Amino acid sequence: MAAATQVFKEKGYHATSVGDIIDAARIARGTFYLYFTNKREIFAALSAGFLAVIRGSVRKISLDPTEGEPLAQMRANFRRVIHTVLQHEDLATIVLRDDALDAEARAQLDLFYEQVIGLIGQAVRVGHRLGIARECDETIIAVSAPVR
Repeated sequence: MAAATQVFKEKGYHATSVGDIIDAARIARGTFYLYFTNKREIFAALSAGFLAVIRGSVRKISLDPTEGEPLAQMRANFRRVIHTVLQHEDLATIVLRDDALDAEARAQLDLFYEQVIGLIGQAVRVGHRLGIARECDETIIAVSAPVR
């Protein structure tokens, strides 16, 4: 996975071949195919893993006064997500790169973006319910969420 991450970052999805990945990983071709059927599958695994790391950085908003104000907790979630993206620069580069993806890899990346936008939208909806965020178009907020 680490080798695939590095090769995708350096070469981009389209220019990367399974051969590039196995050379970087220093494994036999058969070993690669024990785990993945093609480069799209390893790309999907990397995207899913990155999304899981991002989700893991989000904390549930608590109404317990000892946990701080809900708005501060919400802002802290946004900061943690941005910090997580910066900490995982290689994975972020892969999913944020405008690369010539095939249709299935593009669909996988679009799904990644939709899920991240969904997470932010969910946070905005929680803010609405808690009375700390005004009614708004959640999608617009999700795709342009400022971090303070």
